[in-house]
Amino acid sequence: MSERKHLGRGLESVSHLFLSRPRPAQDEAEAPTPCGATSPVLFVASGFEVIGKSVVACNVALELARGGHRTAVVDADSSLPTVRLLMGAASGPTRFAVDETHTLALFDTLEEAMQADEAWDYVVVNAPAGLLLGDESLAGAQRLLLVVSPEPRELIRGYAVAKGAAGWAGGLQLGLVVWGVEDEASARAFYEQVLDVFERRLAVRPAYCGFLPARGEIGRSVLSRVPAVLGSEDTDLVERLRGIAAAVTRVFEPGGRPRSQ
Repeated sequence: MSERKHLGRGLESVSHLFLSRPRPAQDEAEAPTPCGATSPVLFVASGFEVIGKSVVACNVALELARGGHRTAVVDADSSLPTVRLLMGAASGPTRFAVDETHTLALFDTLEEAMQADEAWDYVVVNAPAGLLLGDESLAGAQRLLLVVSPEPRELIRGYAVAKGAAGWAGGLQLGLVVWGVEDEASARAFYEQVLDVFERRLAVRPAYCGFLPARGEIGRSVLSRVPAVLGSEDTDLVERLRGIAAAVTRVFEPGGRPRSQ
């Protein structure tokens, strides 16, 4: 049996555990996922404790701000507030200079971001890791950037997070960041392996948004409290993160003012 078929059947064998709603009708399943949802809130989530999730949320938000988008980031993962560690920030609303002309706003809660008197293009939420079906933290989510690992157990947990979001909100927009592979070819191969399962089971076609290798460079970035994209060197990690940010602008169009979740 090929690796592709083995992985696909592995997901199929456990996916019934997460199916809380009937499979959509054929015409519904074939309907394209809508682009440009009215809400600019983008949840960055994973099915496991991986520091790459918070690194993605922080650095992507910084790159969006650098690109001229009015951007806020919410560090909602209280168990491991990596975004605040990266930014060297205490609690409470804070603004950071990205460059000479752009700033990024940092909040502790989505409510704080929504109450700010500003029309955001993006509100990037670093969601708690390991959200499961039935957890209302993703209630009303329309946009989800899922950091997913090829390791089978973690893939299943990531799938459960996507299923939970798809169950709470119709028309979910989903992007995948592959974590823990060493090159683009491996990441793309993994994406192709799981694509049909997400499409058939969730009626959502995830977009490939890039990959991150499991290397010490990510940990060093957090320990130094300097987001990689604000560093002085254009490393492989910076290239990968900027590529993910570029994919976000293609997959998740800027929205209007955040609306109540």
